[in-house]
Amino acid sequence: MHNYHITANNIGAVGDNAKIKNLKVGTEGRILEIGGQSVAVGPLLEELRKLGATATNDDSREATECSERIRSIEASLEAGDDEGAVASLRKLGRWAMSSSNTLGLTIVASAVTYALGLS
Repeated sequence: MHNYHITANNIGAVGDNAKIKNLKVGTEGRILEIGGQSVAVGPLLEELRKLGATATNDDSREATECSERIRSIEASLEAGDDEGAVASLRKLGRWAMSSSNTLGLTIVASAVTYALGLS
């Protein structure tokens, strides 16, 4: 008989015939560290999706680029690639800042500000 110690950061199946089915590692409860500040990943993703919907309805080049970067940030966060997400946040640009402030998306605005080192 073997004893195993599995913590919250270690997810897996151990032992003969061990299996995991339908495992979903979520973003809820995760914290993203940006420029010395902490941002909750779940609410950040929610606001990014709202900003992305706004960008989809805007025909400007900046909005199109923003939409692509938002998809990149979402993919990075969902994959657990925090460094990639922060790098993409730095590239969101002026359109994203202006739109997030107009829409009241304070988490996105703060995350971009932190990523750019403006706070």
